This record gives sequence, C-alpha cells and structure tokens, in this order.
Amino acid sequence: MEKGRTLIKLLGNPNRAIMWRRFPTCIMFLGIIVLSCTPKKTQEEKATAKPPENITASEAVFTQGIQDMRPSKEIMEFTDSNIAEYEAILTSSVKAERVTASSFLESNSRTLTYVPENVNDLSLQNAWVEGVEGVGIGEYIVFHFSMYTPEIRTIAFANGYVKSDKTYRENPRPKQLKMYVDDSSYAVLNLADRRGLQVFTFDPPLEKIGTLQFEIAEVYKGDLYEDTSISEIYFNEVLSAVSRSSGAFDGVIRAQVENGIELNSLISEFRVSYYDVITLSGTYANGGFTINLPQTPDAKFLSEMTSYGNSVVSNTSANQLWFSSIDGYDRNGAHIAAFSQHDDSMLIPTYYEGKLADMEGYRSIVCFWYVDRDVIMDGRYEAQGYDLNLKKGWNIVYAVEALPSGNRNYTTTKPYDWPESKVKWQFERR
Repeated sequence: MEKGRTLIKLLGNPNRAIMWRRFPTCIMFLGIIVLSCTPKKTQEEKATAKPPENITASEAVFTQGIQDMRPSKEIMEFTDSNIAEYEAILTSSVKAERVTASSFLESNSRTLTYVPENVNDLSLQNAWVEGVEGVGIGEYIVFHFSMYTPEIRTIAFANGYVKSDKTYRENPRPKQLKMYVDDSSYAVLNLADRRGLQVFTFDPPLEKIGTLQFEIAEVYKGDLYEDTSISEIYFNEVLSAVSRSSGAFDGVIRAQVENGIELNSLISEFRVSYYDVITLSGTYANGGFTINLPQTPDAKFLSEMTSYGNSVVSNTSANQLWFSSIDGYDRNGAHIAAFSQHDDSMLIPTYYEGKLADMEGYRSIVCFWYVDRDVIMDGRYEAQGYDLNLKKGWNIVYAVEALPSGNRNYTTTKPYDWPESKVKWQFERR
C-alpha cells in the first residue's frame, strides 16, 4: 500500500495511479500492434541483403588481448606465366587430417568444385568459395589436425581465386580473417589485395592444436561476383625446388654412437637389412661404424614409388629403397642392438592407473632414401605425410614421428624445430 500512495502522490490523482498500474499491459498491447503492422522482410530479401560496407575484424568482443597481424615476409607475386611453376614447388610440411567449412558454393560442373578440401590440396587451380548470398561475411573454414601435429610456425595464404588474373579480379578475396585456435579467438590476419603468397609467422609457434578456424571478416570486392574465395592455405610452407635443398648426399654414413664405447666388447658387426635380406654389413669399432652405401643397390631390393591416398609422386616410374635403423650383432651372430640417428627429448611418459602406459610427444629421426631417378613426393597417405625432393642416388630425409599415434611427416628440408644438437646416433638394446 505504501508503494501505491507514493505513486498516487507522484501522479497527482487516483485515476492516474490506476493508469500507471495498467501501463505495462498497455505497452505490451501496443507492442503487439506495432509488430504486426511492421512489414517483414521476405526470405529472399534477407538472403540478398548486403552486409555493412565497413565491417571489420577488429570488433572489441573479438580483438581484446589478441594479435593484429600482417604478412611477415615479402609477398611472392603470382602471374599467369609463373603460377604453374609455383604450384609445382609449393607444399606444406604440416598437413591437416580434414577440412570443413560453414558453407561452399555448389558447382554445376562435374570437374570443377568449390569445396573446403580445395584449400588443402596443394593446387592453385581451384579454391574454396563460400556459398551464402552476399560476400560471405561470417563464413569460415576449419582445419582439423591429428592429436600430435608438429608445431606450426608459419601459415601462408594464396588469397582469392588465384588461378588467373581474371578469376582473381572477378571474385572477392578476404581482407581480414578472424583466426581461432581450438575455438578460442587468437588473431586478426590482415591480407593485402595482391595475387600471391602471403606468409604469417607465429612466435611462439602453435603447438598441439586440434583445430584452426579462419572466419571472413572483411573483403576486397570482386569486379563481377560476390563469391569470396581462398585458393590454398599452407602450414610451414616450403618451396620444394627453390628455397628447399634436395636430400642428396654422398652416401657415406659416419656414425659415432652416443656412449657407444661400452658396446665395443658386445657388438662385432653391424648389418643393414631390407625385407630380412642383408644388403650391407661391416665392423663395429671404437664406438661407431662407417657405411659406404652402394651407388646402385641391387634391383631386387627396390620397390616402385606409388601415389597413395592424397600423396602425389611426380614420376611413378621411380624405384626406391630406404631405411632408418641399423642392426648390431655380437660375435655369435645374435641381434642385440639397433642403431638409429634420432632424438627422444620431446617424449614424456604417460600413465594410466598409476602404471606407465605409453610415451607421448615427438621423436625426430633421420632416414636414408635411395631413388633411381629424380622425384618429388608430396601429400599424405593415412598416418604418413610427405614433402620429399629426392635426387637420383642417396638422400637424407628428416622424419618427425608423433607418439603414441605413430603419425610421421617425412621431408628433405630440416623442419623449423629440428633439434640439431640432440639428434645423435643412439642404440636400443634388443
């Protein structure tokens, strides 16, 4: 009642007080009338409504405390005359397991698609194209990585539909992308309106990530269409025939085994076996050994290089032989050790119910790879990723293995994070 008196006093008479008490009901009734009289946008009008001209990725809700980034290297310009050459030599040393997107443009062609997988296929002849009306503000693409993907130091964009100068100019291309790491906002990437490769460097690198998402926040308009496009996104990009050296070496392995002197009295011989057939053997002495690999291995030990899954071999007539470990035998011919050039410092033990279950982390391994002609192998097959520029003869190949998954990435270029001082000849007792 006291509240009622106060309202009466304020309003001046009882009738106004009654009106005040009924006021919420009146407002609700008027609101219904207004809403019912306001013309609604048709579905077609909603679909064709243009996004705000000046929308950017620097909204406070997203950018608070995150990085505002620009390309860290000189942009490699694409032209109609050089793009085929760049397509042949550009590759990623880190591959995603799969790629998804919020939408993509449907194609009427049997051979031309605009699906999200196009940004992860090492081709500059196609693209992911978002599939909504307008220029696709808010549309996104997501890369899904395996549990133990090696760290990512650089991300490079072939931004827009770069296949030709015509397709690049006719279609919109992102000006700003919101970047999310495992669903958390991480950075705003500012891209130039240039048909070329734009590289962003991350220091510290991105480690043990599950997903990377790139959301279109602002675009450069196309001359003809409203279909925003990205041709390719590379992780730890490599120029396989320009900046990347081949894996070729002289075929002489000089191994000084860490703590190998203690094996002098135990091991008398080393052997390199392939398909359980001894191909090379020699004497173990002074804590190590030297192997002169044959210039031309016996053809019976060679196998064809074939494209599997998403991997691509430049010459399927090439034959290969490779190994990473060398066996050690005692005077009685018993196999007692295996030697390999590796580093386990990134491995940590994991436990289940208080018991050692497995090892987790990364293992760096050196492999020795023979091919009978020059060949490039890129892509991925099941748990193996390839970025190989192999020259005729023997090559050194660097492998990073993730445990316990067993995923391996092979490359003839030392990875950015290769632990140079820690990769040593070591032995494991059998």
